[in-house]
Amino acid sequence: MLAINNADDIVGEIPPVIGNLPFLQFLDLSVFPHLSGEIPQTLTKLTNLNHLDFSLNNLSGPIPDFISQLKLLNDIDLSGNSFSGPIPSSLGQLTNLQSANLGSNQLTGPIPASLGRIKTLVQLYIYINNLTGPLPPSLGSLPNLDELNISQNKLIGSIPPNFGSFKNPDLQLDLSFNSLTGPLPTNLGRVNITAINLSNNRFTGDASFMFGNQKTVLTSINLSNNQFKFDFSNTGLPPGLKNLDISHNMIYGSLPKNIGQLPLQTIDVSFNQLCGQIPTGRRLKRFSANKFSNNKCLCGLPLPACN
Repeated sequence: MLAINNADDIVGEIPPVIGNLPFLQFLDLSVFPHLSGEIPQTLTKLTNLNHLDFSLNNLSGPIPDFISQLKLLNDIDLSGNSFSGPIPSSLGQLTNLQSANLGSNQLTGPIPASLGRIKTLVQLYIYINNLTGPLPPSLGSLPNLDELNISQNKLIGSIPPNFGSFKNPDLQLDLSFNSLTGPLPTNLGRVNITAINLSNNRFTGDASFMFGNQKTVLTSINLSNNQFKFDFSNTGLPPGLKNLDISHNMIYGSLPKNIGQLPLQTIDVSFNQLCGQIPTGRRLKRFSANKFSNNKCLCGLPLPACN
């Protein structure tokens, strides 16, 4: 194990002599704001490495193809750097990988379909980059995935239908702040999701099937800032729902009657076309009026009384 982290006096580039530790299994060189340059090719000599953490540094250049030679890697964290260029498709050769974090860089190009070959993958984070193109359908074939965060990129197109094939019962899915379009695939509503964030895209149509009182594991759903349009009146709400944001859509009807009995910690239904009286409930009283404002004819506390 070699773990040197959070030291301000480490400056310069990663020394090539790092490759002289062929039996190393755990390498953590994270949180060095003055560690710069590219990843040295001598890293390929660390053939026993299973943990690689270069996060929160000032590393740059492309993510090198040769990382795919580290066949025993279980997790890799390159987040919070200045890596640029495409995600190498060769990463799909890391068939033992369980966690990959490439977030908060300057990566461009499409998400390689080859990532769908890593059947061991449990967590994939590619948030806050400049990735373009559609979501590769191959990601929907990852049987063990429980966290997928591709937020804050420039992705286009619709959600592939086989994203409704995720098997993990505790999936957390974040596709927010992209340019994704179209209606949601209905089979996405059959996935056992605990938290989903589709906000700030251009989705349209019905999303009522993402709810349901049978969804006992769903605790957080954010559909805000899209173009969803459906009747919310008879939508079953998950009994454990803690965070609900459907603001800035074209959702109509009334608020479901049981919404006041949910363990909500946050709610925002503003800027829709909702009508009728806000259901009474001790837990709803804590929320301010702006969380219900700018609807067609929603009324009752915390808004003005109904006529």
